[in-house]
Amino acid sequence: MAQILIVTESPDGNGEVVYRERVGSVHLEAPHYGPQLVERVNWAVRDAQDLERRRQLDRAEPPQRLRVA
Repeated sequence: MAQILIVTESPDGNGEVVYRERVGSVHLEAPHYGPQLVERVNWAVRDAQDLERRRQLDRAEPPQRLRVA
């Protein structure tokens, strides 16, 4: 059976799997399943984008140091 994977992008090529679901064509033909699948994929894509943004911010912001006067 086929799988849908949503994986974050990473500079080192080690993306994190955010969503994995096995899907068959029979499922996609069901009127109720298709829209629900699209909704789950949408959530997973948003989660992946949030993770990627947080990683970028973590890399971009140097640790703040206290100044001694």
